[in-house]
Amino acid sequence: MAWLKVDQSLPSHRKTLLGAQLACMDEHKFMGHVLHLWLWALDHADDDGILPGLPKEVLGVQAGVPRRQCKTFIDALLESGFLDVCGTRLCIHDWTVYAGKLNERRAKERDRLAGKRATLHQRRSGVV
Repeated sequence: MAWLKVDQSLPSHRKTLLGAQLACMDEHKFMGHVLHLWLWALDHADDDGILPGLPKEVLGVQAGVPRRQCKTFIDALLESGFLDVCGTRLCIHDWTVYAGKLNERRAKERDRLAGKRATLHQRRSGVV
């Protein structure tokens, strides 16, 4: 089970208040969509928070936003500072702060499995 860090100030943070206003949403609804996007990103963003190269409309749908509001919502995330432009793609601002422990755990698991595969390969080839 994956988890991410959510700061207790998120409901009243200036980014939430501004983003909600820009997206024409209630702050609680906006925050829910932000969290929805972050949860989706746990499985789809890279370790630096860079999102797949998908159109804003598709990213908005992944945040649970109705299609007619997707572009406005993603633009609000950009203008309020929840998202950044990273080269040609969008990325989640400070992703390593929020998902850092998960990224560390995934890296350890990759290393553990790689070591296990190497040991099995050596045993099968008669090296060990």
